[in-house]
Amino acid sequence: MSHPVVTIHEKVSIFDACKLMAKNKIGSLVIVENHRPEGIITERDVINKVIALGKDPSKTTVQEVMTKGVTVVDTQATLLQITNLMRQNKYRRMVIVEGEEVVGIITARDILAMISQ
Repeated sequence: MSHPVVTIHEKVSIFDACKLMAKNKIGSLVIVENHRPEGIITERDVINKVIALGKDPSKTTVQEVMTKGVTVVDTQATLLQITNLMRQNKYRRMVIVEGEEVVGIITARDILAMISQ
């Protein structure tokens, strides 16, 4: 699991979101409001919803592109529960929360690394 999670506000431009992902060498950002997860944006979202449609990344906001209503799991969830949820919903990432606060993110790559040890 990656933590602390790099987060962003929904009013930020896609250009700035991409710079933040590049700086941190990550493929997604969690959108938060008052420490609560409101959505997620990924590299794939940027490609499919901005670049491929010819939108200007400096004028397009994260809010326009993000996946809203992100599914989260509590820190008490087991790896099997997380893996099943990811498989059923075809997610590559899951946001981990403690209460309502974002504390981590787990990716399919993280799970593969754990399994192959």
